[in-house]
Amino acid sequence: KEFADEYINTCLRIFSDSLRSKITPEILCLVAQQTEDMKKFIDQQTETIEEFSAKLITYILNVTEKLETLTKHQGDFEKYIDAIELESIIEDFTQVPWERGEHDNLWFHYLNPEIGFVRRDAQFEFLDNFLEDEAELLSLAITGYGGIGKNKLMHQYILELRSKSVWSAAMLDRSAVDRLCHNFTSWYYPKNLLLVIDYAAGKSEIIGEWIREVYQSKNRPPKMRIILLERQGITKVNEQIIQPLWYEQMYKASGKLLGLIEYKHGNGFYELPRFSKEEMLQVMGKLPEANTKLTQTDKEYIYEKIISYSGSYQDERFNTPLIALLFADAHMNGKKDIPDPKQLMSYVIERNKEAWERAFTGLENKKDLVNALERSMVYATATNGCDVNDLPSPLTNDRELLNDTLKKKGKNQLSAITEGTQARWQLEPLKPDIIGEYFVLDYLDNDSDSNNCKQMIASCWEKPEHFLPFLSRCVRSYLGDFPDLVFAEHPLLFQGAGPLAQALVLFELTTLPDITHCQEAVVRIETLYQEHQEPLLAEIFAQGLFNLSNKQEEATARQTIDELKALSDKRPESQEIALQYAQGLFNLSVEQEEATARQTIDELKALSD
Repeated sequence: KEFADEYINTCLRIFSDSLRSKITPEILCLVAQQTEDMKKFIDQQTETIEEFSAKLITYILNVTEKLETLTKHQGDFEKYIDAIELESIIEDFTQVPWERGEHDNLWFHYLNPEIGFVRRDAQFEFLDNFLEDEAELLSLAITGYGGIGKNKLMHQYILELRSKSVWSAAMLDRSAVDRLCHNFTSWYYPKNLLLVIDYAAGKSEIIGEWIREVYQSKNRPPKMRIILLERQGITKVNEQIIQPLWYEQMYKASGKLLGLIEYKHGNGFYELPRFSKEEMLQVMGKLPEANTKLTQTDKEYIYEKIISYSGSYQDERFNTPLIALLFADAHMNGKKDIPDPKQLMSYVIERNKEAWERAFTGLENKKDLVNALERSMVYATATNGCDVNDLPSPLTNDRELLNDTLKKKGKNQLSAITEGTQARWQLEPLKPDIIGEYFVLDYLDNDSDSNNCKQMIASCWEKPEHFLPFLSRCVRSYLGDFPDLVFAEHPLLFQGAGPLAQALVLFELTTLPDITHCQEAVVRIETLYQEHQEPLLAEIFAQGLFNLSNKQEEATARQTIDELKALSDKRPESQEIALQYAQGLFNLSVEQEEATARQTIDELKALSD
């Protein structure tokens, strides 16, 4: 029975992986062979798994038929969307009971059905209005700190929406976005369609180009809605709307057509509001066993602790539903006095490590295996997952140790590892994201002098399409708590990184409220620009100077604007730098006395002339 369960999981995972990427004849052949093997195997086991085998055979035959249809329609957008909905059925079907200890690394994932959902009617009504708008094509960026519930909200909304016959909906991860944007020339779909794109910043230019094609196409759904999920949203400075860099990149790549399909509310952005106290208390009650282990007094205490973490609402990173779940879980497990958010993250990570240790119980080299897995998980989390066989050369010893152990055990014993085939083992990123981000940064900070660690970071930069978005998310969570990783004389996080990649990470730090980090980041960007003199570095430097000026007092802001002017004079061909200079002058004039403000406005006028 144990072997049958593992074989079933292997087969179904192949189906799932097939639907996440372009289906090839080789994969289809493998699926067909797995199906035949599965039928034969289950036929021999009817006395122990009779009911399940009948259900599984029917299901596999149905999936195989749909896969064959998909193979014949590689360029068919309608079939692709239907396949994504089929994939969600697969995930529902393969779902096993989420038992604490077996799935610690996924316990707080938004898809965990054991943790309930606090429905906020205002957000559902807003989304309903977005869909019901008369426009044929609309976009909306939903933003908010990690852990505030963006994915959970959209997952639940889609579940309800699919019951309405006039709409279809799909959530797209990064790999699905690649296929969406590259494999089709027509986007016909017979029903209204909602597409939710997670991690939109990491694919901003690709998505922008795709939006341009969809906008110009006559073959698309009756109504089409695009929702972009990201952490960083717009900011308002003296009535100016400042869009995040990722959105500007998408806007430019779309040929400015993105601006024509933005939802009228909030300039195309909707920032999820923080939960009220009552809602946060409800969230705590959604944990299994909360009704018996958490009193109202406990919940009130936890909430007050969360408010202290967030500096009385000043630091929104910690005033989220996820933090409420983490703290409530710690409280129920005897950790009732956690002094700060770092200790809370450490508690969750230690629970994961305990699960890894249990997985290797009875093995003489258990400690070596746990350490090897920890290092490998750092790399996998930073690069969006990794096959054990593909771990980079700095982790060669870890790769060999894990492979040997997993092959000998002959089963998927780790919740962190997903079995693909008997010879392939996939390491999944630590989830939720903010836990994985803290896990990586904390590990690197503690091992920053290690040559092996430096080599591992250099290997991460060989996957910039994954590592750069990861670091951008870290900026909005915990990177500011580990400044030496980016501001040391030889920053660990920039080992193997090119100047543009470094500048992009540093620029993200200029968007945060902390003026000290902002100043240091601008100095580092200027150094990169002076060394390389690249136009893109000049633009990033200008944007960083503008962000810095918004945080400064009038006198120092004037000096920063003068630096912007000098840069604009040196780069007269750059409209982007001129725009940053103009915006800086406008903001400065708002803060000045009337006489001085007039001089600044005259300077702005001269620039426009």
